Amino acid sequence: MEDNFHTIVLGTGLVESIIAGALARSGKSVLHLDQQDRYGGSWPTLNIRQLLDWVDEHGSGMGKEVDNHVKTIVENGSAHVGSSIPIYFTDNESQGYKHVELRIYGSSIPERDHKEVDVDTTISIDVASIPLTDGTSTRQSVIRETVQNKLDNTLKHYAIGGLTSDILNRTIDRIIHSLPPTSTVTIDILPHVQQLATYANLLSKSRQFNIDLAPKLVSCTGSMVDNLMDSGIGRYLEFKGVERTYMYTQAGEQGPHFDRVPVSKEDVFQDKELRYVDKRRLMKFLTFAMEHEEQLDVLDGYQDKPYRELIEEKFSISTRLADAIVFALAATNGDAHNVTAMEGLSRTKRFMTSIGKFGPFAYLVPLYGGGSEIAQAYCRVCAVYGGIYMLDHPVSQLCMDENKEKVTGVIGRDGVEYKCEWLVAGTDYLPSSFLDGSDQGAWQWVNMAVAITSAPFHNEVNEVNLTVFPPQSHPYGSYILTVGHGTQVCPEGYYIVFYSTLCGDDEAKSDDALQSALSATLNVDEDPISSQPKPLLLLKYKRRIRQIPPSSLPFNLISCRGPDDTLDYDGALKEAKDAFDIILANEPDRLFLPRPEEMDEE
Repeated sequence: MEDNFHTIVLGTGLVESIIAGALARSGKSVLHLDQQDRYGGSWPTLNIRQLLDWVDEHGSGMGKEVDNHVKTIVENGSAHVGSSIPIYFTDNESQGYKHVELRIYGSSIPERDHKEVDVDTTISIDVASIPLTDGTSTRQSVIRETVQNKLDNTLKHYAIGGLTSDILNRTIDRIIHSLPPTSTVTIDILPHVQQLATYANLLSKSRQFNIDLAPKLVSCTGSMVDNLMDSGIGRYLEFKGVERTYMYTQAGEQGPHFDRVPVSKEDVFQDKELRYVDKRRLMKFLTFAMEHEEQLDVLDGYQDKPYRELIEEKFSISTRLADAIVFALAATNGDAHNVTAMEGLSRTKRFMTSIGKFGPFAYLVPLYGGGSEIAQAYCRVCAVYGGIYMLDHPVSQLCMDENKEKVTGVIGRDGVEYKCEWLVAGTDYLPSSFLDGSDQGAWQWVNMAVAITSAPFHNEVNEVNLTVFPPQSHPYGSYILTVGHGTQVCPEGYYIVFYSTLCGDDEAKSDDALQSALSATLNVDEDPISSQPKPLLLLKYKRRIRQIPPSSLPFNLISCRGPDDTLDYDGALKEAKDAFDIILANEPDRLFLPRPEEMDEE
């Protein structure tokens, strides 16, 4: 295998994969490495087993084995002449997440209803009668053995299997920790058995789940969909439209509820909640948004004012509809006060013109996963045009020239030095000295949650919908994406619900905002009288948006940030295009992912 390349790309995240595909398409030699054994990098899509492993690694500091291997390589030295900097991928990657919490909810046990003789799930232990120590046994080991035997027998009775030893041991630990500090204890382990039933059910369907930890949408008129179509890469992908958009509101006689967001003339006039005068005002405003470039005089000094002021003051739109326009149509996932009228109108027009391009919706979701699925499509282009791929291949060192001004290559797991003119790397692959030199205080956190349910929380059943939760006490709203079996990310009869909101300067308020969105949609607190669906699994985590300024990096090293806080993938495409232009600045005639000749022949 050759060891000299025009560009080495570290990580198969979306931005890195687009750059790799574009460079290979332009005739450049590309080596694409990823420390992990799957595509996606910092845009991961995981099945159930992978998700549980991910939680272990990010929730308890596990997963350092590879970094220890890297450390051994570094300490043993290498054949590189010049300077080298060690890379500790797992440490870097784990710093991109915090507050990872997984909760598994108990579910019914179907086999329990068919047993002629039910099993006793209570444990009674006379703690005082057990000696503190008896040869090789201790009171603690006797209690543990008693709990384990009862649990094993109960699981066998209800035919609950397929559980890992880690899951079983953790359940036993939880049962023991819940025992009261009394001389005689009695506890019913049925809730724990029901929780294990959920585990077993999800694990048995593990590969039917594709859980996206950085969910986004594809705008029907966005730059990403244009690039996928023009380059032919879209042929490798399938999509499904976002069928409905909802808005949470606390106003009206109904109390807190969800309204469908009207996105067409038919929707507006079929909405029974809207007064006739509101319908007229809304249609007038939407018509203006579509034609605002030709009617700038109507703005009358509102151009640079907050978008909401234009909507409410100039067009007398109600608060409820203003929320729908600002947060659903214009998708201002941030402080709405900073979005000007001109920017808001452009976003609204983009949303409206998106409807009808592929169907009665403005957004698409990729089938089989999100960003990682799109990343694989660009990787496929790279491979077709000669790119070399090595997954599950840790990189131990970044090689520099003697003056540490230029990257000259990397040293892989095999100890081989691979040379390059340019290096493109996800943030997780950067040496800590580069990360420490950036303004980490400017990095933002996004508050995320993922729930798996067996029923939708909206009364209408549809495969894909977007729900907007406007800001309450927190300056940022929450976006909730629900996907079902039709997107090929979960088995039939299941739904995955994704939640996201920016943390901003107040993480506590962000936590409250996320919890409000969860409580308004799912029975997360297991209220026995709630009509909301109870989740089977709920994962909470915070994801960091990391961006390294070029000034802190060698000139021939391009750092790719992970997913940002926007609703769609267009930012990732722009970042990749900017990197392509920098790398091939001396070849201005090179086109970014041009249309394949065979498509013209077709």
